[in-house]
Amino acid sequence: MKTKSILAAFVVAMGLGTTAAFADCTQADVQAKAMQLNAAIQEMAASDPGKMSEFAAKAQEASQKMSTASDMQEVCDYYDQLLAEAGS
Repeated sequence: MKTKSILAAFVVAMGLGTTAAFADCTQADVQAKAMQLNAAIQEMAASDPGKMSEFAAKAQEASQKMSTASDMQEVCDYYDQLLAEAGS
């Protein structure tokens, strides 16, 4: 449960803390992806805690990459990767 809370906080912080640099991926896109990822994390935590533990490590790595992203498209790409992994 603690991992779920940490990941949810990460998702919100990354979605709200990134500034727009290019129009390809907007702040609204990032926020929408953050909300989708948060929902996927909650579902994963409820249905498959083992998968959740594995995913937490991947999400942490992506968090570090997102914090140094040079533009919003890069952040959107990281979210897309996480969403794909969360759904598989």
